[in-house]
Amino acid sequence: MLTDLDKIVQSGVDYSRNNPATAIIIIVVVIYLIFRRPKFFFSVLFLVFCTFGLLKLLSKLSTLGLEHNKIPFIE
Repeated sequence: MLTDLDKIVQSGVDYSRNNPATAIIIIVVVIYLIFRRPKFFFSVLFLVFCTFGLLKLLSKLSTLGLEHNKIPFIE
């Protein structure tokens, strides 16, 4: 799980270095939403975390099924 978080953070840092204008716009929009519309911001943040958790759970469950269906002696 930690490596997934590291990959997400690293991709965000790479994107912000390659596109500084877009990164600044995203930061300004996030700051605006935090101060002017905090209920909307935290609702969207909660929805994003729930979606991320659901996708992580589905990914974990699908890999468990694939482990069971492996053909013996073939790796």
